[in-house]
Amino acid sequence: MLKRIKNLVVGCTITSTDDAISRYFEKYAPNVSDRFEALKQLNKNGIKTYAFVGPLLPHYVANSNELERIFEKLREVGTRDMFVEHLNLSPYIRNRLFTEMKDFDTEMLTKFYSSQLKSYRDELNEKLRELVKKYDMNLLTDRIIYHKEYQQNPANEHPFKELK
Repeated sequence: MLKRIKNLVVGCTITSTDDAISRYFEKYAPNVSDRFEALKQLNKNGIKTYAFVGPLLPHYVANSNELERIFEKLREVGTRDMFVEHLNLSPYIRNRLFTEMKDFDTEMLTKFYSSQLKSYRDELNEKLRELVKKYDMNLLTDRIIYHKEYQQNPANEHPFKELK
């Protein structure tokens, strides 16, 4: 049995519900199925949890069922608090993706680059807000994070203040 530590909050990054997809993007991280199991056990033992859902992979606009599976699974394991983050294609990440995906279909690369457009983010934000409401989740910081805008806002406080 896990010992309850006062004010302990544990979070896991969730990028998918599929271990193969997660493994591709997070080579050295535990399988996402193990992360869901960890959240389940923590919640079962009264330890507060949150999920960091992101980066949001570009196929979520085309296939919102994939995104909804994450919400279903989080609800199933008892995690209600979450941060959601758009894909950040910084120069380092962009170069890595371009190198690793050079043999991929150009349509897939186009989806990755289009994920940086405001119109894309707005469409995805709408889907996310619907899912947050449908699954009764608590969107921490009350918004979906997009690095460039988030970092430029001096009013941003410590992101974990809502969990206290």
